[in-house]
Amino acid sequence: MKKGGFKGMPDLILNIKKIPKELEQSVKELVEDTAQGVVRDAVNNVRANGSTNYGTLMQRITAIPKKNGLSQDVFVGVEYAPSVEWGTKGQVRVDYGLEAYASQFKGKPTGTWEEFLASVLDWVKKKGITGVYSVKTRKRLTGKKYNNDAEDERVAYLIARSIYLHGIKPKPFFFPAWFKNTKDFEKELNKILRNTLLKRIGGWFKDRL
Repeated sequence: MKKGGFKGMPDLILNIKKIPKELEQSVKELVEDTAQGVVRDAVNNVRANGSTNYGTLMQRITAIPKKNGLSQDVFVGVEYAPSVEWGTKGQVRVDYGLEAYASQFKGKPTGTWEEFLASVLDWVKKKGITGVYSVKTRKRLTGKKYNNDAEDERVAYLIARSIYLHGIKPKPFFFPAWFKNTKDFEKELNKILRNTLLKRIGGWFKDRL
């Protein structure tokens, strides 16, 4: 397990232990395509969920090849990933079959209150939730007269407090991508093995004609 994040369930990690030499390249390509598919769809899921403030989360969804490309670790390297995936407090929702895996993240701290409040404040400023806007330009008016910073801090505190007390709704992004891309992995691997076997059989008969 990578510190500060989570990855695919241990028994589902794309890992081929033994394979004939002649199949290596085809299997490497299958493993690579599957892993990158998980990364791509997980990032797209974050966007589709409306989580536009999770830029760092999207950047930290990663696939790392191991064992000469025959294995890939697909993981999310941020501490709050489980909170986004399954929600927090009374709003936690974990899909059937993932309960034991998700339980290891239960109750784990993901930073201080000050850090959390700072991240919410940053989001409030980026979204331009508070402030006075020009009717003509539709831009936020700035300057001491409008006191935007104080208003941003007030709203950020209220939002952060609400999240702390009531939790956040789950926005699954990683495991939907994982299951979508790995469900046909074994079938595709068997297809590679079958095609190679047929070539061997065909070559055996050809040599004897």
